[in-house]
Amino acid sequence: MNINQAAMAAKHYALEGYRPIPIPKGSKGPVIKKWPEFRVDPERVHADFPFGSNIGILLGDGLVCVDLDCAEALELAPGFLPQTGCVIGRPGRPNCHWFYWVGPIEMGNKSWRAKIQGENGKPQAQTLIDLLSDGKQVVVGPSVHPSGDIYDPLAGTPESVEAGYLLESIDALAHAVLAKMEADGVPLVQEEPIRQIYPKRLEPGSDFGERPGDEYNRNHPGELLSRHGWALIGTRGDKEHWRRPGKAEGISATLSPINGVWVFYNFSSSVVNLEAGKGYDPLGLLAALEHGGDVGEAARALRLEGFGASCSFLVADPMPGLNTNRNTKNAERGLVEIPRPTSNDLEPFPEECLRAPGFLELVCDYNLRTASRKQPELALGAALALLSVVTGNRVKSFVNHTTYTNLYVLGLAPTGAGKDHGRKINQAILDAAGHGELQGATRLGSHAGIISALEQQPTLLLPVDEIGDLLQRIKGSGSKAPYLATIPDLLKILKHAVGRNYKDAVLSGGVKEIVSPHLVLYGTTTPDGFWEGLTFGQARDGLLSRCLVFESRGYVKVTQAIDQEPPEGLVRLVQFWRREFGGGGNLRDIKATHISAEIEQDAYQRFLEHESQIGDKQVSEGETDPMRAALWSRTAENTNQLALLAACSRVMGEPGEIPVISLSDMNWAIRLSNWQTRRLVIRMDTQVAESDWDGIVKKCQNKLFDGITLREFRRRTKAIKPQDLDNAVKYLTAIGFIDRLEDKIPNGGGTKSKVFRLGGKP
Repeated sequence: MNINQAAMAAKHYALEGYRPIPIPKGSKGPVIKKWPEFRVDPERVHADFPFGSNIGILLGDGLVCVDLDCAEALELAPGFLPQTGCVIGRPGRPNCHWFYWVGPIEMGNKSWRAKIQGENGKPQAQTLIDLLSDGKQVVVGPSVHPSGDIYDPLAGTPESVEAGYLLESIDALAHAVLAKMEADGVPLVQEEPIRQIYPKRLEPGSDFGERPGDEYNRNHPGELLSRHGWALIGTRGDKEHWRRPGKAEGISATLSPINGVWVFYNFSSSVVNLEAGKGYDPLGLLAALEHGGDVGEAARALRLEGFGASCSFLVADPMPGLNTNRNTKNAERGLVEIPRPTSNDLEPFPEECLRAPGFLELVCDYNLRTASRKQPELALGAALALLSVVTGNRVKSFVNHTTYTNLYVLGLAPTGAGKDHGRKINQAILDAAGHGELQGATRLGSHAGIISALEQQPTLLLPVDEIGDLLQRIKGSGSKAPYLATIPDLLKILKHAVGRNYKDAVLSGGVKEIVSPHLVLYGTTTPDGFWEGLTFGQARDGLLSRCLVFESRGYVKVTQAIDQEPPEGLVRLVQFWRREFGGGGNLRDIKATHISAEIEQDAYQRFLEHESQIGDKQVSEGETDPMRAALWSRTAENTNQLALLAACSRVMGEPGEIPVISLSDMNWAIRLSNWQTRRLVIRMDTQVAESDWDGIVKKCQNKLFDGITLREFRRRTKAIKPQDLDNAVKYLTAIGFIDRLEDKIPNGGGTKSKVFRLGGKP
């Protein structure tokens, strides 16, 4: 049975004293009318929060959130912001939301911004930090970001801080961010003026009802402290001095009223349940002393004691059934949308995925040491292809379905940027291990050629050079060259032919039979050659979603390369995999033997969560864009293969050693496969043409930027016919991509030129 996690989470957050807001699936903002006034109705919670919907938490009434909007702020925040027990985010922006209680004051909403010199020479505003308060909301788990990231759940205890101190801390952080940006060479123009926020008292009362913690925090916690052995030893003004249990003399903590709330500040390191150097409001103190630090449990206990206004929730939640309401009414009104990305939305390669322990790390290190142009992303792609063929017909896993290690990997880099190095390194390693036959020719000429190569060597790595040229030829082949036209379908079939006999009726006549063909593809080409050679049909039919695409960083600085032989440890691992486990061959009466990798329980559970999320993603994307759904269709499969390869990478070559998929292997695979799919979605939207006309429009969009001269634009698009170019410009102007074409006179005078001014992109 599928559980309505959104409804369950909404109930949980309400019990914790928060105000959850329903948000459409895949979105970041509420669409219901008067959403700041929304109150959860326990009898309508499943209707208000349908299966798969997102959840926002309404801010205000003392709850605020510091939103860190740039990398520098994320890095420097721990040194400037007050510590809090509630910091959440998502994989793409971890620890970006810091929650605090500021008491019964209205903070207002505030942005700290800077102006940065844009590529067009004009200043552009960049937000550094936002302070979110009254009338704002923050999306929390189990919600799913439009990128596919899962938000962290709202957990832990927001720290109680004085409003002025919090503002001062954010201001100091903002100035530190600017200093770091300047030191890093960011072209700062000027900082936006910072408007002072003056806190003001709120009127008491709320139609939502008072939280248990709010009522409890109006009390003096002396009785609680005494119950746990603390002793009041004196006062100084309105500040009380307390001594911890078991101590005969001295002061262990202070208790002071701040903004109407008693704050207990402990500076003893000898107290089991309390942290030294941390302040606690009465609720936080109760949670630490009697509920293991869980403020939610403390709040629930207080509600049972009669604290706080009743919200009519049952503590026990019945098992909800499947809710198929996917916000149809909002969809019909055009309120549920999938944002259309642009090339500017391309997410950089996740650095944490560049290294995987063991075999992959050894290959990547050897690749980069011997390269004059170091391309870490391409090095990882080539290493994965090598491990895929080394483990070919040797290992499998079962995580909901059987998985083998036959990856299709594509490496994209400009001409002369180092895309060929991975293929050469792989061959050198295989040759040194005595298994050079595992890597085939660099040309993929025909359907029959692939079958012939597999007939000779069923476990085979095809390092196809300039695969973009092949795609271009396939694109225009049709009936004129059927030996080319059938290649995409053959590659799809072979992807799933491992572990069984494959029979192929080649075009020249006759039937070829191959036992367990294990084909690994490592194709290299230029980015333009690949994306322009790709068709919507190939993506829709599933070839693209079966590939992992690694793009280089472009042209990088030439560095000193080291000429050395492959490391002995790496060579031994290749020999281990090809020696330790038998099977393979092309004898009709012999079946390839695959050992079964094991999987740890927490890794298995993590995959099930991932698979469910991907399924939801397919459904949501498919409602508006079937192409995107097709791209997401193989993400879980790619995750399985990557997790299995990560486990194989950690095998050290001990006799009888079996790969075990760990939680870290699965998390690494999920991060990489999700990133791959998100990037493919953006590339398809921005560079792959659905028709000739669509291709012309997208080429124009990719060549245009604000302030480009008409002359330069025509130079960049000289391959497009003048009439087509003129029509594309008219179309882009009609949809608002181009705002106008205006005269520009250079500073100091001179010949004027025509320049494009861009509007908002569709």
